[in-house]
Amino acid sequence: MSSKSAVITTRIYKGTRADALVDTGCDLYAFIDHDLARKLRLLVVDRSKQLLGNFSDAIGATKATGVVVFNLELCGYDEKIFAYTVCSLGDDLFLGKPWIERNCILYDAAA
Repeated sequence: MSSKSAVITTRIYKGTRADALVDTGCDLYAFIDHDLARKLRLLVVDRSKQLLGNFSDAIGATKATGVVVFNLELCGYDEKIFAYTVCSLGDDLFLGKPWIERNCILYDAAA
């Protein structure tokens, strides 16, 4: 992997704990695991399947099964998130470079 990543604990949808991979190598805002989104019955705002391209260690292009919206709570702050749903994501949630930049996150590998 050519990018640095970190896993953080977040809360989504009524306080459900979710591990989020903060991925500096991902050019999309956010992904959520398809099965987790279904289990939590997150609001689906787009059901169209889309080819997203590569991200992180993904081999080949990744296909989204739709887009959901939910509140992400991190360190006491809530943010409304629109995220692509992806089957077999590996982590509960991926937060990409646009999310990092929008929230002024400073990645410090030494910390």
